[in-house]
Amino acid sequence: MKRFLIPTLIFIAGCTPGASSTPASFFNLTPAAPSLSMQSSSEQIQRAMWESAPQWMTLHMDGTITWFAPDGAVAQAFQERVWLDPLNSRYKIELNGTANSAAKLLKLSDGSTIFNMDLVSGGSESYPFPEAARVGQYIPPMVEGVAYPNPIWGQIGTPLAQLAFPADYAQNKGNFKPLAMDSIAGRETLVIEWTYSENSASSWKMWLDTQTAVILKLQELLRRR
Repeated sequence: MKRFLIPTLIFIAGCTPGASSTPASFFNLTPAAPSLSMQSSSEQIQRAMWESAPQWMTLHMDGTITWFAPDGAVAQAFQERVWLDPLNSRYKIELNGTANSAAKLLKLSDGSTIFNMDLVSGGSESYPFPEAARVGQYIPPMVEGVAYPNPIWGQIGTPLAQLAFPADYAQNKGNFKPLAMDSIAGRETLVIEWTYSENSASSWKMWLDTQTAVILKLQELLRRR
């Protein structure tokens, strides 16, 4: 199934370098804020996505995930609400199914304990927040052929929340091509396509916030055979 993710409401709290004694990232880097445009090169876009995390401190997302089946079956849609505070290892995620799905999940971290609850079945689990996931505004290392998913998102695992961590989409060989400028949730975005280096067709279409490189909208592109 292919997916189409649209955050319909985005609130981003900006990060001021040097304003906190907490390291800006796991590798103690504070990159300059990007300013993406139609003139941005593939390398500049990838770098902005890679170094996006230190550009914000807290983030609220409210959007829809739609999964389309290639056989023409009824699409599945989910509503997801996200609140993230990576510097303090805190988050709250609400995932609700629409009429064709009864899913209702709540995932949250208070900085010390993670709670995962299925509000339909009543099932729940809790466990300590892993020390290895306390990475703050994480910038992954650049190692060719190796990907380092954001450790905080690794505790969450939901699709809309991953859009807050564009570095997860920037750790592979390929070309980022600017297509147009657009506006999502009142923020200026650069529309791009990403094509894997060994493919001829694009795999992703993304709308990147020009000042933080957070993904405000994502479409997985169907490949026609």
